[in-house]
Order: sequence, then structure tokens, then C-alpha cells
Amino acid sequence: MNVAIRPTSGTPTFQAASNDEGDGLYRPHELLTALRDEPIGIAQTRPRLWWQVPVVPGVGGDQLSYQIQLSRSPEGFADGAPIQSTPEIRSSQSTAVPWPFERLTSRQIAFWRVRVRIGRPGGDSVLTGWSEPAKVVVGPLGPRDWDGATGIWTEGGAYVRPADPGPALCMNGTFSARFKVTGKSAGVFFRISVDCQDGYLWRFYADERKLAKVHMRNGHENPIATVDLPDGIDLHDYVDLSINVDGNHAGTFINDIPVDSDDDIAFDGPSYGFKTVAGESLAVKNATIVPLNETEPVFQASYDDDSVVPPYAHVADGAMAIDENAFGLLGDVLPGDYWALLRHDFDLPDGQITGAYLYATGRSPFGARQHVYRVWVNDAYAGQGPTRDIGRRAYETHDVTPLLRAGATNTIAFQAWTQTGGRVQALLDVHYADGHVETIVTGPEWQGRPGLDWLPWSGDMNVKVNYFVAPREDIDARHEPLGWKAPHYAGVDFHPVALRGVIDNLHADDSAGIGRIEYHPTAITKLGPGRWLFDAGVERVYSVRADLVVPRSLSGTELTLRMGEELNENGSARYELRSGIRYEDTWTLREGAQTLEHWGYRCFRYLEIDTVEDLDLSDAITFLNDVVPEPAQVGSFESSDDVLDEVWRLCANSMIENRNDLYMDTPTRERMPYEGDLLTRGRGEVVYSHSYDLLRKTCRYIVRIPGKFTEYKFMPIQMAYEEYLETGDADALAEDWALYEREQGLRWLNKDGLIEKDRKTPLNDDIIDWPQPKEIDGFEFTRVNTVVNAWQYAALDYLSKAAEVSGRHDDARSFRRLAERMRDSMNRQIFDERLGAYHDGRDTDHTATHSTMYSAALGVPEENQMKRIGEWLVSDGRLDWVPVSCNAVAWFLEALYRTGQDQAALEIMRSHSETSWWSMIHRWGATQTMEAWSPDIKPNTTFSHPWGASPIVAIARWLLGVKLVEAGASEILVEPHPADLRHAKGDVITVRGPVSVDIEQVEDRTSLKVTMPGNTSGILRWPLRGAKLADVTVSYPDGGDGSTAKKKGDVLEVPLTAGTTSVIVR
Repeated sequence: MNVAIRPTSGTPTFQAASNDEGDGLYRPHELLTALRDEPIGIAQTRPRLWWQVPVVPGVGGDQLSYQIQLSRSPEGFADGAPIQSTPEIRSSQSTAVPWPFERLTSRQIAFWRVRVRIGRPGGDSVLTGWSEPAKVVVGPLGPRDWDGATGIWTEGGAYVRPADPGPALCMNGTFSARFKVTGKSAGVFFRISVDCQDGYLWRFYADERKLAKVHMRNGHENPIATVDLPDGIDLHDYVDLSINVDGNHAGTFINDIPVDSDDDIAFDGPSYGFKTVAGESLAVKNATIVPLNETEPVFQASYDDDSVVPPYAHVADGAMAIDENAFGLLGDVLPGDYWALLRHDFDLPDGQITGAYLYATGRSPFGARQHVYRVWVNDAYAGQGPTRDIGRRAYETHDVTPLLRAGATNTIAFQAWTQTGGRVQALLDVHYADGHVETIVTGPEWQGRPGLDWLPWSGDMNVKVNYFVAPREDIDARHEPLGWKAPHYAGVDFHPVALRGVIDNLHADDSAGIGRIEYHPTAITKLGPGRWLFDAGVERVYSVRADLVVPRSLSGTELTLRMGEELNENGSARYELRSGIRYEDTWTLREGAQTLEHWGYRCFRYLEIDTVEDLDLSDAITFLNDVVPEPAQVGSFESSDDVLDEVWRLCANSMIENRNDLYMDTPTRERMPYEGDLLTRGRGEVVYSHSYDLLRKTCRYIVRIPGKFTEYKFMPIQMAYEEYLETGDADALAEDWALYEREQGLRWLNKDGLIEKDRKTPLNDDIIDWPQPKEIDGFEFTRVNTVVNAWQYAALDYLSKAAEVSGRHDDARSFRRLAERMRDSMNRQIFDERLGAYHDGRDTDHTATHSTMYSAALGVPEENQMKRIGEWLVSDGRLDWVPVSCNAVAWFLEALYRTGQDQAALEIMRSHSETSWWSMIHRWGATQTMEAWSPDIKPNTTFSHPWGASPIVAIARWLLGVKLVEAGASEILVEPHPADLRHAKGDVITVRGPVSVDIEQVEDRTSLKVTMPGNTSGILRWPLRGAKLADVTVSYPDGGDGSTAKKKGDVLEVPLTAGTTSVIVR
């Protein structure tokens, strides 16, 4: 029974007592607050709560009621501390529980704990002990909460080249350029902010002769309109472009021909520049910016000589060439001003510090697609940030309690790098036991210096791609300001900082912050005199630290660091990665003890160092893994097949090692989240770990920056709904409902309810699979595309379910009707009854694997079609050479299991073919899943691409058979499909705890054990294969006999409750 909960306004306060305890042997555990296991710096003042219910022998694990207590005292629940408490609330709810107290307060510490009553209605019950308390800190909620903190950066001083022009600032005026589009399209910024995140982007399409107008909001592209360009304009040849901006008006001209007039230009950005994405590029002959009512330009550049070009471009054929995936401003600062070292000494009074929280942010994390700062407190590493966000700017919360010293001088030190909008803003709250708080903020008292002498610019680590710009990190330790991160720095090279203005629109990071784990090499090899190879054992996101004591004779010695995912044939590190990234840095040593380490991150396994023969590096190297820490509760798997176990571990590594600021495609080449990656990555995370905050955060991010691929836009609603099933919390679905609805292709529906469109439009491109053409199995593109329609069908189905959950019942019925009509038309018009397969489209007879695979996996076929489809999928050698990518194979496995081809699915997962995970491990040496089956298929492949980790999902959901029936995992179906495995055993994680499945198949006897977590119920299904109920022995957690087991057709159904249920079928 559940009862409504209202916030307990005016709840009486009383003192905590140590004797207020139930059965202390059993306690709720794995508490989550706002989906965070360590809720430090959350944004919710009334966060939802989760806990796991223990299973008590003889009583069970059904929760009858709960009681929650809250302490707003820094002492928590110490004896005598004031606390508030709910009464014992009759409810079985243990997921997404509403906050039962008055709102929490910004920048204050609170603690909550819970105990539950376990038993059976009307029977015996046990009141558990109190859980371990969860500490909650709500971060700053609005501008007033930042207490006067402002953004700061270095003034530059002697380390900035005098010729650096700085951004050309001109809000109203005329931007002119002679340019041509050298790719498919190219973008021009105007009225853009100095971090290129807010303003306007005019994107010119050459072949289509169109102008797509975009309003940039915090990095997100919001389409305004598309304009047809006049006949006679050839953007593949040089044209004269001018954009005249005056107040709310912008007039666009090409070759003096007016092509657009817009009177709704509301954002007052001061800058101009360029932006390209994948497939885009341009060349610029000259560019000029002239303010309104003036004749002298504030910026003028001709690129037919040796003029300086910004870092995002280069000179080629007498023009400034801007390749794909680049952006920046005209007149942008040069790299000398990118580094900032910022520090502040402050005194703290005596007393007991009970908590200290540093709230920090910086601008902008988008150019490098990584953090802006690393921060130290009293020379001890404290964290990095901020993460990327859309529609708002994230700040991080660092718990620095153990790093501070009461009654002494303390120091905060930031090392920061960014291309644009350089600012760091921070606020430190130090809480004392007596209740008072000391606050330190960034402001004029801080000091800074550039870092160009210590960290000389040596170029970008990208050599073949331009998805981001991140520095190679050459270090000259002879110029390090020694001791600058510790109190009482004695140098004279730091000066008052530049005040860059308040960073506004701030919001707490929605996921746990990135932590640091130290690893030491698993193997060290001498490749030759002065040549060292360090093997980290597993590819991860690392920075490298070298701790050395250098004699005077070796001062000035260089270390050349080369990092790679693979080894060359001669045993050296392949530091020019296949993905187009070059990991090579040079570190110059000084005399004495020293520590050198990367500021940014790289993703690699092997480190090669070349140096002088006399330098011993055998104990010098530490790999610093920057990752969101893995939760305590994670999945497991083992079986009678060693290859399958290897494959599962490979996929688990891909989950563990890619917990970055977002679920990225790869940390090497692109560092971006995409819908196609999210679906496999997110589905893998929820079965592997008790972690949901990073998934929700990435869903929120992606739905605000939809990609260009048609099918990808239909995927986020599936992931969002599956996250709701996991957590039981529909808040995110409701908040972003309009965004999920917006991305559907309803505008393309024809009279039969099918999507009918051109393959490519400026904003939508049908993809099928990647890379092309190798991985699309000869797919024939038509206007009615089977794969596009299959994904749209699934999205409509999920939208219908999500609408029902959100109380949008009319929307639910509407989407259900659209889905049913689409499904019916696909089965009537595209399905081939004779073959048992779907054609690639309505106007072709070709049957690529993808058309049938996606349709079957996403629920398009009728039940009576499934067997025939399964037979078609395993025909024509598809099991010997998988004809789809290592990402799309997720849906191949899903389709095989859904059509009864369990053995075929198992054979694919344990295959030794060239298109197999075994090949990734043994042929290519991968320790995470790769972007493609092999470099032969995709030469620029990465070795850190979780989108290839689908076996972790297939094993959990199908082989072990654990599926969620009700939201919040309250009801679970266990229906294993082990095929011919003799043994399979694993833990599948749910928000309520792990579901453990243990299967033994020996000749004519099958043994199954299912252990359910507390506060759950479910059904075990198992094919009897002709056996009778008399041949079945069932042992229940409470000792009952098997009388409740049922036979439905040839399937055994056994009810499951918390604890272990054992079944033997003979």
C-alpha cells in the first residue's frame, strides 16, 4: 500500500539518540539522492530518494513501511544533534521517493537516513536499523548565491605576444569576406559571444544553394529558417559575402545581391568568425569588420601572404583554409594567452572544520571538449571541471574538507587552458562545527600569470582531424613557478588578475564529478638505450605523471613522451593514432626533485619515453586515470565458455573506463556524445552498474543538440524511457517531453503513415550503419526507407508509453495510432512473405540484413512472422561474417533472440571470425571495444568506443534473461536463453539491487538459481521441452514447496520473491 506524501512543513525537531535503533543487523543500503550516491553539490532542493531493502531470513524482503530522518546539523546524527523525522509511512516505495521535508537550502549541509519495516501484511515484521547517513550539499542555486564571485583570468603580461590582436569586437557594423565553400557547406558566425556559444550562425550549403539560419544558444544550434539562394550564385567558387548588422536587423548579401533580411536579431554578441562540422570546409581570401557609421575597420586580414591565421585554420593556396570540425573568431588570441595560472592565499580561523566545498566553473569547455581547469588546495589535487552542458553552464563541487587547515594560511590554485572566453570563477564555503561559515571567492585579491614559458605552445594534438583543439603539452620544468600551488609562494611573477565578469546561467553538474585513480605500469620494457616502454595493461583516459630527482648534470634533459593505443611492429608505441590524433610531448627537466604531469587527458594503453641513457625511469611513472568513479555495485558474469567470458570483460571495461563528463563516442578522436552511441552505452551501463546520473545527463545533453542522422533522432526517447524503467523516476521524461516529440519525422508521413523523404536534406541524413559503404550490406536507399521507418515506429511506441506515464493520455493514444498504422503499412508493403525478410524500401527488391534486423529487433513484425524471419537472418553465411557493424550488431543479436535463434546469437558473441570481439582482443590487442570490427573495415578506427559493447546487454537481458516489467524494477521477468552453454552465472544490476542468475545444464538435468533483491517480485520462465511439472523441483526463499509453479504450454513459470529461488528440471 502506498500513501501520498506531503512535505512535513513545521516537522517537530528533537535530539538524535543512539538508542533509537531497530534490528541493526539489517539496514537499507546503497542510498541515492537525486540519482547520486555522493550528492555533493546537487541542484535539487527537494531531491528524490532511493534505497535498497535488505532481505531478512525468515521474514523476506518486502517493505511494508519506511521512516526518514533529516539532520541539518553539520554533526549529522551525532547524539544530541537536532533532527526531523517523518512518522512511519505505510508504503512499499523505495525508488524515486518524494522528498518529505521542507526544501533544502543552498550551500548548506544536510544528512538523511532511512529505516524500513520488512514483513508480510498481517504477518511477522522486522524494523531494520537506520541506514548509513547520506550527506547532501545543495550547491549555489542562483546569481545571489555566488556571493560576489567573478570570473578571473591572467592579464597576460610579458608572455603574450604584442602582435596578438585579440578578438575583433563590433556588435553593429558590416562583416565582409571573399570566400568559397570547399566542402558540402560552411558556417559564418556573427553577433557571436567570445566563447562561440551564443549568437548567430549562417550556414551556406553549396550544392543545394541554401542558407540555413541558426540561433546559437549555449552551444546548441537552434534552426531559425532555411532560405533559397538566387540562381547564378555558385558557392563552390569565390563569392563576396557581406552581413550588415544594425540593432535587430541583419541583411545578408552575396555578390551585392540581397539574399536575406532578418529583423529578429536579439542577441548582442560582439564577435564574428567561422564554424564547420563534419563534411564542412571553406576558404577565405580576405575578411573585414567595419563598425556602423565608421570607415576604419576594427579587423582586416588578407590571407594571400604570410598573415597570421587563427589556430583553427591554416594558409593554403593563398587563402585561409578552415577544415571540418573547427570554429573560432576573427582576431582570436594566439595560443600564448591560453594558459592561466591563478592562485590565492587566505587565512582560516581555528576550530573544527566539518565540511568544505569548492564550487568552481570556467569558460569554455567546448573548444577542447574537456575541462577548463584543474585545481589544487594546499598543493593537493582537488579536481577538474567544468563539464559541458547545454542551455546552461555547469559548475563542479569539490569536497576539499580534508585538504584545508584551520588556524593557518591556505591556498587555492587553478591551472587553466581554453581557446575562447577565458574565465575561472569559484566560491569556497568552509563550514565549522559551531555553525559559522567562512567564504572565499574569486576576485581582485587573486593573482595570476600566463604559462607560456613553462608550458610553451607546440601545437594541437590533432593532426588529421579538427573535432576539437587541445594542446600538445610540452613542459619546460626550468620555468615552473616552484611552490605556486602551496601557501606563501615567494615568487614575484604573479600579478593581480584580470576581472572578466560574472559567469552567469550556472547550474550544478547533474552527475558525479570526475575523480582520479592512480595506476602503475603493469610491465616496463627497455627498448634500447634511453628508450622505455610502459604498459598500463588496460586502455583508459590517462594523464601521465613523472616523479624524478635529477642531478645537475642532467638539467635540461628532454623526455619525449609518445602514447598509443597499439604497438608498432618494432614494439614501440603507435603514437600517431589511427584516429588522426598525435600523442607526443616533450618534457624538459630541471635539477632536483620535480613532478611533471599532463593537464589535459589522453586515451591510451602504452607510453614510450625516449631520453638519455643515464636517466632511470623504472619508478618514475604513474598513470592518472580521470574518470567518474565506478559505483560500489557492479555486475558480473562467468560461463563455461572462456571466449564469452573474455568478451563480457572487454565490454565491462568499456563501461568502466568511459565514465567521462558525458557518454562520449570516444575520448580520442571526437569526444562527443551521439545518439547511436548513447543507446548501446546507456543500455550497457544500467545492466552493469548502480549508476544513472551520467546517463540522464547525457540524454538531456543529446536531445538538445540533435545530430544530422535521421534514425539517430528517434533513439533518445527509447533510452529515456528505459532509464525511467530502471529508476522509476519520470521527471526527466516530463521535463524534456517537447524535445523528444520535436525530433520525430511526422512531417514526412505519407498517406499510408510511412516516412517518405529524400535520403539527404540539410538537417537530416539517413545513415543505416557506419562506416559506409562497407557496413551497409549493399543497402539500397529509397524515399520510403525501411530502416528509417523501423526506428520511427519504435520511437512512436516509446512516445506512447512515455506520454501515458506523463499523464498525456491523448498524446499516448495519438502516438499509438500512428505507430500501429506505420507497422501495418510496413508489413503489408515492405515485408516479403516468401523470403521472410523486409526489402530495403517500398520501391526496391533488395534485402540488406539491416532492413530485417532492425525491423525484428524494434518490434515491427507480427508474431507469426518471427520464426521465418529468424531463419532468414541465420542464412547466407551471416554467422560466419557478420554483415553489419560492431555497433549495429546490437540489434542483430536482439533480432536473433526475439526470433528464437538463441544459439546463433551465442555463436556470434563467441565467434573467432574477423568480425568478432575475439578478433578485437586477440588480433588487435584491444582492451575496450573498438569503433569497427577491424582497421581493415575502418582505417581510422579507435580502440575506445563503447558503442561496440552490446554483448554486455545481450548477456544480461537475453542470455541471463533479466528484464524489467515495472518501473523502478519492482517487477522483474527472468527468462534465460543460455543455448548450449553448460554453465552461465551472473549479476544483473537494478536500482533495487543485483538480480543473480545461475544456470547449470548437464545432460538431462537443468538447475537454475535466481536471487532477487529486496522489495522485488517477478516470474521465472523456462522451457520444459516436454518435461512435466512432476519433473520439477522448486525451493523458495521462505522454504515453501513448488505448488505455485505453473506450466503454460511447454513453459514453466515460477513466481519469484526476494531471496534465492532454486529450480531443478529433470
